[in-house]
Amino acid sequence: MKFSAAVGSLPASRESASAEKGEAGAVSLAAIRPRLLRVEILALAIIVAIGLVHLPQPFHDDQTFFTLGGMKLSQGAVLYRDYWDIKQPGIFAFYWAGGKLFGFTEAGIHGFELLYMFSLAIVLIATLRNYFEQRWGPALAVLLTVGFYYGVCGLPHQYGDYLTNVEGLVNFPMFLALWFASRAGERDRPRWQNLFWSGVMGGAVLALKLMFLPILLCFWAAAFAFPGLHRHGMVRSALRFALPTAFGLAVPLALVCAYFAWHHSLDALYYTTFLWPIHALGKLPHAGPGRLYEALGFFFDGFAPLLGLGLVGTWWALRQGRSLLTINLLLWIFSGALVILVQVRSWWPYHFLLLVVPLGLLATRGVESLWSQLAHPEWGLRRPKRAAIFGLALILAFSPVIYPVVMDALLLARYRFALTPASRLAFQCRYPHSLYPAALAEIGFLSQPGSLAGPIYVGGSPLYYFLSGRMPVIALSYGLDDLVPEQWQDFHRQLVQARPVYVFLLPEFAQWIQQSSPQTLRFIEVNYRMLHASDTGTWYVAKPRG
Repeated sequence: MKFSAAVGSLPASRESASAEKGEAGAVSLAAIRPRLLRVEILALAIIVAIGLVHLPQPFHDDQTFFTLGGMKLSQGAVLYRDYWDIKQPGIFAFYWAGGKLFGFTEAGIHGFELLYMFSLAIVLIATLRNYFEQRWGPALAVLLTVGFYYGVCGLPHQYGDYLTNVEGLVNFPMFLALWFASRAGERDRPRWQNLFWSGVMGGAVLALKLMFLPILLCFWAAAFAFPGLHRHGMVRSALRFALPTAFGLAVPLALVCAYFAWHHSLDALYYTTFLWPIHALGKLPHAGPGRLYEALGFFFDGFAPLLGLGLVGTWWALRQGRSLLTINLLLWIFSGALVILVQVRSWWPYHFLLLVVPLGLLATRGVESLWSQLAHPEWGLRRPKRAAIFGLALILAFSPVIYPVVMDALLLARYRFALTPASRLAFQCRYPHSLYPAALAEIGFLSQPGSLAGPIYVGGSPLYYFLSGRMPVIALSYGLDDLVPEQWQDFHRQLVQARPVYVFLLPEFAQWIQQSSPQTLRFIEVNYRMLHASDTGTWYVAKPRG
């Protein structure tokens, strides 16, 4: 009972006053709290178990590239100056923090992600008790958001691991920005503290991706437009609303600017954030309809149970009355979908992970609606039978995302839970769609006694750096398809100055270099000799000088 009181009082269920009394007699709230808290603890335990299954999961290109960036930052490198990418600093800060805490390994980064997602689950339980009608609502919401995130990332797809990407991680600060804005908007006089913290969380969102600004603006516009906030005149109300929000928004962004100012690299931040998108506009190719088709297929197939239950939950929530939280969840979905669709150079399937939390919360309301319908006396179902029916129905509905987690757990058990380096590497090589076997075959000679020591350049998967233990030698070390003309000149200059002992080029990368920087290929032809070639690509070794 002491623990129950510390966590907070649970909301009264509308159903408990009617159907529950008819089934089991009147039950006091004090008697029911411990059981319900166990439900929440069980949900959190399931999240931990699912996350632990994913700890040794192998990296793919994106996760490897971010991990290498975190390693470079920990060694004193400056983002954008010494290690360049088009993404905002937040994702590299996340990998830097995870690596510093738990190690720059698969288990270290995924372990930090588990801690992060577990914190999101705690926040959902703590903030949404008054939003759901059923006392088990927050526990189910945790499973349909954080649990669903892990499950849907494991669905078979072409592009590898979807975990620990920006669109999945941003759900945490995005939800808090929404929640604080909703709290401010539903009060007669919005407290500046709520607006300030909504702005702080919005700044954290923008540090992860500036493209998400329209979603935040929808939250704040809805909160400002909610009835009862304009008693002091429109202009005065707008200032009272906007100033604390803008001040909070400025805090994370000021910290980002301070980091680059400290390292005398504000020009690199400005170029990457504002100039590069302008220069890239119209010069770099679009993703193409094929990738959009695959992304939409992933969304509608993988998110089908959330979409179905979310429609029911939206109807149910709006029927209960106007809730700014519900309105903002809907705005998150629709504005988020538009943000995804306008990114015509991307259209990656994992971008739809941006919608996991709002869809999961509305789906939980949908389950509440169906539960209430089955509680009607004409069904004649007592609570245990209803619980059994619902549990089985939810397991069947979400079986496509439960199945990958179960299969991963069984594979992990087969390799003795990857507790030793040897069993971990064996598990990672056996993991479905793993890039490790091919990468290890290509870099095997680097660990042989006759190999040359020194830096390398890989025009291909960053896994070659990670698995060989050799760091990228130039700032423009990956993503050549993102380079604009002036960067190709920097690429040539950096490679000539670094003069790595080995160079690897995928055929696709060699074609990009030939088209945009032919002088770089001439430099390689003059100063390197072909070491060996395969279907994957070609290795070159530096000729002796003199």
